[in-house]
Amino acid sequence: MVHDDWDPESGSQVVFKRYTPDFVVHYADGHVAVVECKPERHLDEFEEEYKDVLKELPFLGLEFRKYSSAAAKSVRVENLKFLYPYTLCEPNLDLREQLLKLVGKVKHVTIAGAIDSLSDRVASLRELYALMFEGYIDFDSEKRVTQQTEIWPGNREHKHAIPA
Repeated sequence: MVHDDWDPESGSQVVFKRYTPDFVVHYADGHVAVVECKPERHLDEFEEEYKDVLKELPFLGLEFRKYSSAAAKSVRVENLKFLYPYTLCEPNLDLREQLLKLVGKVKHVTIAGAIDSLSDRVASLRELYALMFEGYIDFDSEKRVTQQTEIWPGNREHKHAIPA
């Protein structure tokens, strides 16, 4: 990414700063986030150095997220790394609908309990993990995901964001 502008006096383009994010996240709902992961002591310094670039991101349809490197080692991040690959499969919309209805009906159930009630356990587990990652089904992201993890209807806006 390059932040640029026009210099009205010279009539030429001025390039302020070249910026390459640590990574870019493409969410299932279509929105995109630019992510920086830095040591805690460098986060403010980074934001100050790249403030002109960062203020342009919303105009490009990009969300900016920053994380400390300590947060990147958390259980929450490990859970997201575990769940993410399940979002790459072609979704089974029928199974997803069944899972969302089931979880919505019982309010609190374990992963094992939700999967046991459906006929195709492997495909159901894959869809359940994708729904958890996407925020449609919620869980305590501060505890490692296991078959005994309790799940409940998610708040789609939550998206299990990691506080900076």
